[in-house]
Amino acid sequence: MKFKYKLTLLLLTLVALIIPEKSLAFIPPNLIAQGIYYSTTSIVIFIGFMFSGFVVCIRYFKLFYKKKKKILLMAFFVFFLICLLTVNKISNIYKNKQILNKTLAASQCKTQEATYPTGYNRYAITLDGVTKSSKKVYFIDVREKEEYESYHFPNAINIRAPDINIEKIKEKLSLDDSRLNDSLIVLYCYTGNRSAPIAANIGLDNVKFFYSSNSDIINKKSSVIIEYANFINDKTFNNAKLLGPYRDRSEIGNRYLSASEIENLRLSKKAIVVDGTFNCSHPQLEKIIIPFLKEDDYNAKITKLINEGHDKKIIVLVNNEISTALILFSRLEKEYGINENQLKLGTWDDWINETKKSE
Repeated sequence: MKFKYKLTLLLLTLVALIIPEKSLAFIPPNLIAQGIYYSTTSIVIFIGFMFSGFVVCIRYFKLFYKKKKKILLMAFFVFFLICLLTVNKISNIYKNKQILNKTLAASQCKTQEATYPTGYNRYAITLDGVTKSSKKVYFIDVREKEEYESYHFPNAINIRAPDINIEKIKEKLSLDDSRLNDSLIVLYCYTGNRSAPIAANIGLDNVKFFYSSNSDIINKKSSVIIEYANFINDKTFNNAKLLGPYRDRSEIGNRYLSASEIENLRLSKKAIVVDGTFNCSHPQLEKIIIPFLKEDDYNAKITKLINEGHDKKIIVLVNNEISTALILFSRLEKEYGINENQLKLGTWDDWINETKKSE
């Protein structure tokens, strides 16, 4: 083999070895994958051309193959080496939970259409906005402590939504006015229902709420890792074991009572029935939704509930608000000694229909 061919083969081999290792820094894995796809397609077409030429015009094919044999062998060897080394690397990149390179993180996440509450556009920030910010970024988890402890962004602090304000943020992050102005404060929950109104109420351009679509964060477990956030932990938000926004009712079916059972217990004063819904209300029921109660209101309502229901069943009516009811149950059991068998769930819509029958 001539020297120039050996040198070319050596350089191409080095490139094949470097690309997978440096892909974390400058080549997004989706581009590598596309490159392999198009390269494979091209090789298949080329091989098809070769065999077609062999069949149709064997004389000219032999002439071509004889002159280009070395080049063809080199190209095939380099292509095979790139495929062998890169395919595993791509797989590892997408499975790796601690990729800290911002460029790669941005390339891996295609933020979908937002599902945050409308009217808060000015205070919304996407992953792209966070990664491009030149300011020091602080993440604040505005969910409840049980949600925070189940899983939260690395380095994020927890200030529950009803209690957060700018003074509390400065105190928790040890920021004076000057450092606050040089920082980017990013509030997050699940979909923005809690974090968006807070950011708007604070009204500062450097206090934002983080958003992506429900399916992006919750269902697809976005493989996004930036300096302060990791969405692909095994305990991410869609895991049914967590106190996420959605919960499989079959897991807690034994907690549910029928509407007729609930009404009988309520009328016989053997149960305290609580409204645990976001958008419903009933004049005879106390509404207790933990994520929206300030500390003083929360303490007052819980004290009243314990005093009236310590020897009765406590039934929380929900539609889709199962997780918030389970947080309440957890606290009643752990902090107030309420027996698990006393704590039950009911479906709001079914109960309303049942009460109409008895009227």
